[in-house]
Amino acid sequence: MKMTWDVIVVGAGLAGLFCARSLHRQGYRVLVLEKSRGLGGRLATRRVEAVPVDHGCRFLQPMTPLLTTLIAELEAQGVLAPWQPSLYGLLGAEGQLSPQASGPPLFIAPTGMTAIAKHLGKDLEIQRQTRAIALTLTPDHQWQVTVESADAQPVGPARSVVLAIPAPQAADLLQQTETAIDWQPRLRAVRYEPCLSIMAGFAPQSRVGPDSNGQGWMVWGDGNSEIAWAGLDSAKPGRSGKTIVLQSSAAFASRYLEAQDLTMAAQELLVAA
Repeated sequence: MKMTWDVIVVGAGLAGLFCARSLHRQGYRVLVLEKSRGLGGRLATRRVEAVPVDHGCRFLQPMTPLLTTLIAELEAQGVLAPWQPSLYGLLGAEGQLSPQASGPPLFIAPTGMTAIAKHLGKDLEIQRQTRAIALTLTPDHQWQVTVESADAQPVGPARSVVLAIPAPQAADLLQQTETAIDWQPRLRAVRYEPCLSIMAGFAPQSRVGPDSNGQGWMVWGDGNSEIAWAGLDSAKPGRSGKTIVLQSSAAFASRYLEAQDLTMAAQELLVAA
């Protein structure tokens, strides 16, 4: 007999997983659909010679009540640890560094930021490598989700669907779906700024970047630089080696949106650093 779900959540990034877990804890039958093999979306970590490197979300900060509660839980369970690097601002096109005062505490996952997603998803029913391509409301007011997957069988029925995916993807998914509200204008109006992330490894004895307090450093761009953010990722608690992560400005990334080979972009960003 086919399972009837209370809620299908499309997207297993931080928002989708947090939503699904909250509903699951309240007793709802929840299914998560994720188009990729891994969980987390922008909670992105790669392993370079067995060392985790975060090339998406850099850290979490307790900026809202929900985040404060989540961070406290994750820290108590050993998923997160505090990180307090030396802070610098990058001034002007010449790249002058200006020391900055420490702000609110930063929290990172020693084993990689994807650990947050794994923790949130551990008790959930998740179908990976399953891309939602259409929604259908049945005559009895249940939702069916047409998917691209290994068996390509429709998923559902479900009483409700949550779209926890970027606005352009949600707009495409809803384009052929009849709903009480026309969401297209609102979703199409959302704009995203592109960003390129570069991971660069150095010899362990290399001196890379500005002075630090023993927990590494991070640098914020001022809007005039090709670099939006840079940090000594290997200085995060539990890390080793000598790895930096550079994240470009939107203007820089826009020049390479159609590029098939990003080698030149990586070299240019490293030179700018």
